[in-house]
Amino acid sequence: FLPYSENDDAVQTVLPHECEPEKLYEIVFTNFSGLYRYRMGDVLHMKGFWKESPVFEFAFRRNQALNIAGEKMSVRQLELAVQKLKAYAIQIEAYSFGVSLEQLPAKYFALFVLEEGQTSIQNKNKKEDLGDILDTALSEVNRDYMDLRGLGYLDKPAVYVTDRDRYEKMLDRVREGHRHNKPLHILSEDVSKVLFTERSDHHAE
Repeated sequence: FLPYSENDDAVQTVLPHECEPEKLYEIVFTNFSGLYRYRMGDVLHMKGFWKESPVFEFAFRRNQALNIAGEKMSVRQLELAVQKLKAYAIQIEAYSFGVSLEQLPAKYFALFVLEEGQTSIQNKNKKEDLGDILDTALSEVNRDYMDLRGLGYLDKPAVYVTDRDRYEKMLDRVREGHRHNKPLHILSEDVSKVLFTERSDHHAE
């Protein structure tokens, strides 16, 4: 396992029993027929140990990012931004981000599924301000995003809250032809374009 680094500067791998709880690691495979090691790109969250066995949870794929004007927003930064929404009593169960290039300046959009039991967004701000809240969170985790927003190269993100069933159907469409069921936190530009033009199917907030 290779300790995860945003700057990709980690060089020393560790064995499973050397992983530390609550830290992120990228999987590295070695086979018996050669000396090559293969970085899989899957980043795991080390949850702890069950007896002597480490327990991991898939976190995200590395080297995936949203990039409209040079901000290069990574999956990890998107995850941190979503976590920041908890300060506004916004509990997100599942989410995906994409880009809308239909109008200039271009912008991000987010599809959110609220945690079970949270039927509405409870915070001191109005619902239509959810885009402002996400905008602030994204600015806090990515300085380049904040600078480009200030220069007018990026517009405020659009946020759509949908239910779990509709969200899963969306993922099924995106995954068609693929057998994995990993979370899709970043949608490709082609998929984003289709879904964003169908935004009337979602409950806009």
